[in-house]
Amino acid sequence: MNEQSLESAPFPEGLLMVVSDDGVLCYHKREKLKSPLPPVYLQRDPRWASKHYARDCSLTFGNAGCLTVCIASLAAWAGYDDGVPIVEDVASTSIASGAYSKCLLTHPEAVTEAYPKMGWHEEPVFSSRLYGKKESSRIDWRSRPTDLVLLQELLSRFPVVLEVDYNPKNDTFDQHFVLAIEYKADPNGSGVNDDLLVMDPLSGLTSVLTYFNPDWLDVWMSHNKVSKVARTITGARVWEIV
Repeated sequence: MNEQSLESAPFPEGLLMVVSDDGVLCYHKREKLKSPLPPVYLQRDPRWASKHYARDCSLTFGNAGCLTVCIASLAAWAGYDDGVPIVEDVASTSIASGAYSKCLLTHPEAVTEAYPKMGWHEEPVFSSRLYGKKESSRIDWRSRPTDLVLLQELLSRFPVVLEVDYNPKNDTFDQHFVLAIEYKADPNGSGVNDDLLVMDPLSGLTSVLTYFNPDWLDVWMSHNKVSKVARTITGARVWEIV
């Protein structure tokens, strides 16, 4: 994940925040969300920003802990927080259960050992009608548009950890993770201008379109009805809350 920070900003009631490339804040209206929301945990919270999120790893929460923070927010939503932040507890518990190999979460199924309500599926179990197949808990959408029907079905039951490109304008893939909360369909019905509310470990409650590259919005997207959200999301890590 790129270490450049996105500044926190107020989150007006009923609006989605978008941080544009030039730093100008724009807003998209949304309906009032169902509660409870997953807690907003920021990876640069001074309580843990300078701490290592995995054993034998030189990286800290502040510069690369986005996935761990998303898992912590999801675990809290599932009822494991007891009213207090559990970011460090999730990291230490996951380390103890063997989820991490140095800095990488190579065994996400081990999170389930620590938090049994968070089911991980190595085998395909989630039906994707768009692609006529079933998906496992590790979904790759880097080379194909996101199956938004599948994503919406999952979001109707629990938040979903999503992968995005932190800096889509450069030639390299800068992996970053956010926790998806609510999908909002295109209000104009064009099939392009949809939106998705996420808990972003860098900037809090915001829009996933923070990571949409305007250069992608072309005739191909409109002709094929590939929405902005479908073009922005590059993958998912699905812990099914049971």
